Order: sequence, then structure tokens, then C-alpha cells
Amino acid sequence: MSTKDKSSLLLSKKLSLILFTVYMLFGLAYSSYSYQLRYYAESNGIRYSLQSELESLSYLGVALFILFIGRISDSVGRERAVFVTSIAGSLSPLLAISSVSPALFFLSVLSLNAAFLGGAVARNLLAIEVGGLRTGSVVGIAMMGTASAMVVGPIVGDFIKGIWGFSGVFLFSSTMFALSALLPLSIRTGRGKTSSVGPGIVSIPKELRGFAAFAIL
Repeated sequence: MSTKDKSSLLLSKKLSLILFTVYMLFGLAYSSYSYQLRYYAESNGIRYSLQSELESLSYLGVALFILFIGRISDSVGRERAVFVTSIAGSLSPLLAISSVSPALFFLSVLSLNAAFLGGAVARNLLAIEVGGLRTGSVVGIAMMGTASAMVVGPIVGDFIKGIWGFSGVFLFSSTMFALSALLPLSIRTGRGKTSSVGPGIVSIPKELRGFAAFAIL
């Protein structure tokens, strides 16, 4: 194996590890929180039937977000699109815990579902971009991160709730979402071309604020 091939393989392994961690953090954030959100809302007077209606309505907004997430990814870079969707996820627990009302529940499930479905598109686009000739292996390893996290996520959420209550679960989930947003910024793809691995948080563009707002509205 040539030096160039060895370097390429090493970079691929580093990127695969980063992606595995990103997917795992997101899966842990989602699965530890999504079940608890329903219990929290019901225990505070928002009946399940109303929750179902509000969640169904939220998918109208999510569908529009998914329609544009590919364009967002092409425009600002794969890793930054992941940042937008995961930040939307991190806002969901904070919205839910700030006050209990049907309106805030709607906003929390809207941002959560936008993060879950839009994030799946954004993360997979990043994994495909990074994977190159090893796309199948890279995506498979990354998805294993999500699956493994979802095995333990509900248990972790219930454990945290038993000690610190719903507030503890929601803050934990928000933190995991935020980490899954920041970590991909170490993969700098520019606008669709994987270039390097390194600190990328300083490269968040100004226009991202608009995309982040769109992700939760």
C-alpha cells in the first residue's frame, strides 16, 4: 500500500469515527427524550389525543423543511446542514421545559421531528460525501452508532428522570443534541467537497442563522 493510500485510509477511519460519534450522540439525545416528552406533556394536562393532533400538524412544517434540507446542504456545506438540524433538536427540550402549553408542545415536537427526519437526510448526505469509495462501510458504521444508542437511550432517559426528574432528562438530551451539532463542524466540506478534518466551528456562516430559524419555525 502506497503512502498516499495509507493516508487516505487513515483519514477515512478518522472520519468514520467522527460520524459514528455524531450519529450515536443524536440517537442518544432523541431516544432518551422523545418518550419522556409525551409523558411529561400528559402529566401536565396535555392529553394524548391532543398530542397526536399537534404532532400530525407538525409534520406539515417538517415536510417543507425536508424539501429544502438538501438545498441547504448544497448551499452551506454538509456539516453545517447537520449543525442546523441538530440545533433544532437541542431547542426542543428547552421549549418543552420552559412552560407547559399546547403551543409550546407543538413547537417542541416540530423542532424534534425536523431534527429527526431532516437530520437523517443531512447526516446521510454528510456520510455519503465523506465515504467516497467506502460509502457503504462509512454509512453502515455511522448508522450502527444510532442503533446502539437507541438500545440504551430510553433506559438512560428513565434513569435520569428517576434521579433529577424531567428537567434532568431534557437538559441531558439538549446537551447531546448540541454536541451532535458541533462535532460535525470538525469535518470541513466547504460547499460539497470534503477537504480536511480539523476545528471548524469558527467557519459557521452568517446565513446559517436564517437556516437555523427556518429549522424551528
